[in-house]
Amino acid sequence: MRAFFAGRRTTAGVLLAVATLAWAATAPARAELEVEGTVTQVLVPPDPAAGAFGAVTVNNGTADTQVFLAADTQITVADAAGALADIHVGDTAEVEYVAATTEAGATILTATEIDVERSKQEVFGLVTQVVHNALDATVVDVTIDPPTDEPVTLKVNAETEVKVGDQTVDLVALDATQLAALRGSYATAEYVEGPSDSNPASEVRFRKARRLPFKGIIEKVADNRVTVAVGEGESLTLEVGAESRVRLNGSVPENLTTLTVGDLCHGLFVMTLDPNPGALEGHCYVLQLVAKWPHPVPYSGVIASVSVSEPATTARRGRSGSVGGTGDIQGTLVLTLRDGTSKEPIYIYRQTRIKVNGKSASSLAAAGLQPDQRCHVLCIPRADGYHCFRLEAKKPPATEGTSP
Repeated sequence: MRAFFAGRRTTAGVLLAVATLAWAATAPARAELEVEGTVTQVLVPPDPAAGAFGAVTVNNGTADTQVFLAADTQITVADAAGALADIHVGDTAEVEYVAATTEAGATILTATEIDVERSKQEVFGLVTQVVHNALDATVVDVTIDPPTDEPVTLKVNAETEVKVGDQTVDLVALDATQLAALRGSYATAEYVEGPSDSNPASEVRFRKARRLPFKGIIEKVADNRVTVAVGEGESLTLEVGAESRVRLNGSVPENLTTLTVGDLCHGLFVMTLDPNPGALEGHCYVLQLVAKWPHPVPYSGVIASVSVSEPATTARRGRSGSVGGTGDIQGTLVLTLRDGTSKEPIYIYRQTRIKVNGKSASSLAAAGLQPDQRCHVLCIPRADGYHCFRLEAKKPPATEGTSP
């Protein structure tokens, strides 16, 4: 009897297995779909709209397609294994996905593969480091510091085209001393922004820099650039970076905007030996820029108003003891010139030499200046006013019933 029922169970099991295989053969498989376009949105957990593993939206030029990631979604960025954090809005991506319908009738798209393509980037700047990669002996890390952006570290390997001057060089084959010798040169590089800042480089060209002097008058200061008038009708636009040494009146300025149109300057800049000699702007970088205020200008007129303030240390920097330096502003005055125009404010410093009727005054308050007194000043015109080196005033002669 047991053998009979055992045979029946075995026969039933075989029939069930055959039926299952027959159903699997006839059941429709989930078709793998594909979309290619521009990444318009990246959602990262714990955003509730991101799902458990994140979501990416791709626009193919006509419509958006949102796909959700799964634990086994394969991500490739610039031909290297990547992660969701490496996918950026604006990337070009090719996504393979499958569609499934929930019990509620909603369609969920789940990505099986995401392949992100990146266009080549170009960087140009000062080479601050060239070393063998600590984890991969077949890779050399090259750090380039552009003047207006953050430093970029590139991965150079045997497939990277590397030239030092006109000579093709295998960086990986060089020793640490030879690599260190490339620091301080300038380089142009093409690379792809890879996952986790791997930045594989396709081409790196090192160039020796020519050091050239300049001298002139500042005509424009904008962002990290200074334009200097170096001759009649000739200007030179210089990039100022982290390696640039800048001085104003002998001290380090708080920022580049402290420099003002009209300041006198001189220094050194480097110009790379670029194959395109017409592309001068953007290839001139400041090594040293020494600026100073222009020569003082005399003004004569009548005092319109005087304001004496409590001594307060100013933010202006300069040589110790110089006007506009670390001294105190004692006050300001407004001077009306003979032509009716006004010069204001005229800053009076602790270092300003003050004389009244030929006698030295220890301070602006002690001078006792009053409106309508004739006054002669020697000032440096600046964007924020006039900075006075010397002030000579005349009080009217005392008359009967008045105090001298």
